[in-house]
Amino acid sequence: MNACQGAHWPDSDILEANSYLVSIVVHFNAMFKMLAKKRCDYSPRIIFERYAEQRITIQKYPNIILIDELILHYNFAIYYFVDKSNTVLAQRLEDGLNKALENGSLMELMRTNQLYKDLFSLEQWQNKRYFQLSNDILGSDLSLKNQQF
Repeated sequence: MNACQGAHWPDSDILEANSYLVSIVVHFNAMFKMLAKKRCDYSPRIIFERYAEQRITIQKYPNIILIDELILHYNFAIYYFVDKSNTVLAQRLEDGLNKALENGSLMELMRTNQLYKDLFSLEQWQNKRYFQLSNDILGSDLSLKNQQF
């Protein structure tokens, strides 16, 4: 099966590195157009964006459906970028995120935030079919010590 993915998305490289067939698209909306015209078979979506994207695409492409029974799972880091001279901000972000992780307020924010709240309760994902992919793009020097999600 052939996946539609964005040209500059690291997910495209991850899929290809795991021997998945990928059709690269330059424009976001081209993925849905390609799906509708059967030029690709599926487009893996980030789990917390799936419903918002479905609401938008179904209006233009009613033959596209959302399937959330299959999950491609791999580690993926999210970064914050600040100007390298702004060390105070960088330290505040790191300290604040670590504190929020330790005291549970980060998880509480995710449970109630409009973007992430559909992910909870986490139990809803236990009986899905997972395909575990490796992510060698991260590199061996990346610390993933906070894998609580």
